Amino acid sequence: MRRFFLLSIKPQYAERILSGEKKFELRKRKLGARSGDIVVIYTSSPTRALTGAFVVQEEIEMPVTALWRRYRNDLGIQQVDYAEYFRDKDHAVAIAIGRTVTLPPVSLDELRRVRPGFTPPQSYMYCPEPLTALVPPETLRKLLRAA
Repeated sequence: MRRFFLLSIKPQYAERILSGEKKFELRKRKLGARSGDIVVIYTSSPTRALTGAFVVQEEIEMPVTALWRRYRNDLGIQQVDYAEYFRDKDHAVAIAIGRTVTLPPVSLDELRRVRPGFTPPQSYMYCPEPLTALVPPETLRKLLRAA
């Protein structure tokens, strides 16, 4: 069964994902995402809105230096920032990004109207149904065709 994840992503990286420049989303620990799962992007401050989504191709875990050597041209991050992000970590996780879609921004205020008390995740969360309902049906169909 396909699952939906909500990931908080910094604005510069969210833009690179949606433009196709960034082919992997980096994480310090595995989400447990499978091929065909959907990631909804919550772009963090100062944007503070849902801005897009992508289909997961696969989730890769490997030693930090090995992942950099193999995928550095597709990570959408400078080596110094990569090294800082994974400082004191042995392994890195990379979520391979499939088809992407840009959403009309759904602000944090709108998210809280739909789901009172909503707090964006520090890293990720399973996407609750009221939030997936904010993804326009035609956009969701476009993503699912690619999955």
